[in-house]
Amino acid sequence: KPAGPPTSAAQTAKGITIPKAEVALSQTEEVAADMLAFFIYQGRCYLQYDWIDHGSDLVGEKVGTATGLIDEWTKEDGYVELAGSVGGDFYTVNGFDPTFLLCMKEDGDAIQLFVCNNGITLYQGSELFEDRLGLSDGLKAVTYEDEDSWYDGEEDIHTLHDLDAVKTLIAAMDEAAFQLSDQADLYEEQDGGPSKELYHVYCKLDNGVTVTLRLFQGGYVTFTGLPDACVQVPEATFDAFLAALK
Repeated sequence: KPAGPPTSAAQTAKGITIPKAEVALSQTEEVAADMLAFFIYQGRCYLQYDWIDHGSDLVGEKVGTATGLIDEWTKEDGYVELAGSVGGDFYTVNGFDPTFLLCMKEDGDAIQLFVCNNGITLYQGSELFEDRLGLSDGLKAVTYEDEDSWYDGEEDIHTLHDLDAVKTLIAAMDEAAFQLSDQADLYEEQDGGPSKELYHVYCKLDNGVTVTLRLFQGGYVTFTGLPDACVQVPEATFDAFLAALK
């Protein structure tokens, strides 16, 4: 299965490099149910990111068909072009770079989005949030839930009516330099204390795509489709946004 955050991800001068996803082979039952949904296209590994119930307008050109022949027991030589843990035709996504985002059709108008979050170098936030995701220009609505709600599956989701607040946050994210999430220890559990994660923020774009951001103590923000990378925004900007949520 595709590995988690690659151990060879590296911090560069004011940026990060995330290598192509590695393949972790296993012959143990303990991880037999841990296969991620993915497929390989043009040497890139695309991982399942999101499901859109009414996303047919986003479907572009068919570019390939994944075989779906990979499972937990597949040998290393089975990880070849068009192989994957899911099978079916896949397509470009209108308005997005196909080296970053592809999709598969599902029942009715539903589609699944797949992100290539590996084999890239990022320096500044705008390279992800604007160049790849179009976050500022496409922003239509914002909802959010705190970490406890998300972790427990409560779906205690609220609407943020002050879009200027999130636009100010996004502007700071665009200007920030990328760093590795593990260097910021975002996912490390605190001994006996609360999680470092504060909120999940769901930014709905006018094309139907939702960009999910995770907010952590210290002003750190990640995109859930690229968990290895984070930006850190100024404390005053971050606190003002948290105040808008409360």
